[in-house]
Order: sequence, then C-alpha cells, then structure tokens
Amino acid sequence: MSDSSFAHEMSDAIFEIALRQYPRRRRRHPDLRPYPQAREWARSLDWRDNPYDRFLLRRELLHYLESAVHIDLIRRAQRLANPGEIPQIVDHLLDTFSSKREDFDVFSRIAVRVPWEVAARHGRLRYNHLTKALRSIGAP
Repeated sequence: MSDSSFAHEMSDAIFEIALRQYPRRRRRHPDLRPYPQAREWARSLDWRDNPYDRFLLRRELLHYLESAVHIDLIRRAQRLANPGEIPQIVDHLLDTFSSKREDFDVFSRIAVRVPWEVAARHGRLRYNHLTKALRSIGAP
C-alpha cells in the first residue's frame, strides 16, 4: 500500500467519524433561514394581531435556538433549562415585547434574551447586566 492511498483512506475514515460525531448544523432543520434573513422575515410578520404569524415566529425562534448550540450561552441555557422552559420563556418574551425603538427587532431581542432569562430564573445571575444595558438605551 502506497503512502498516498493510505493517507486518502485515513482522510475518508476521519471524515466519516467527524460526520458521526459532529453532524452538520442544519441537518435537523434544513429549511432554517440564516440569521439576517430570519430577522427581515420576522419584521414582515404581523405577529401581534395574527395568531398564525405568531406561531410561525415562535417556531422559527425555537428552531433557531435549538440549532444554535455552537453559541456558548445558548448551549449553557439549554443544559440548564427544564423541559419546556425555553418555549415558556419565548412565549413570555413575545407577550411582553414592546417596540418603542425600531432598531430592536423581535427576533434579535428574543434570541439574545432567552439565555439570560434562563440563567436569571435558575439563580445563575446575581445582577442582570443585559437588563441594565437595555434599560440604559431606553428599551423596556
């Protein structure tokens, strides 16, 4: 067996092991929009007055949070949260969302706040710095 064929077989084997151990990010949700497109899509929804749009937004947020385990805060929140707690938090944040400032869209705000809300509910935050920062710029 030549050195080049041995290296090729090793790379295929390593590639196969890597696919099993670290599956592609979007394998579970192949139709998931990239983050910038999801933000624009969420802005076009009438989620406050239309229950179906609210359902679509909630589903997209939950799929995004589930697929974003590469982000350390979200991975920690998923480990810390009880079953069904993250959907409850998303519902609560949708209910209390205020659009006083147009530069904060609903998708970004909720995607950022979920890990902090989980940590606050489980006593992992002594002082919620995110809440202080958001209030300092006029966001509720």
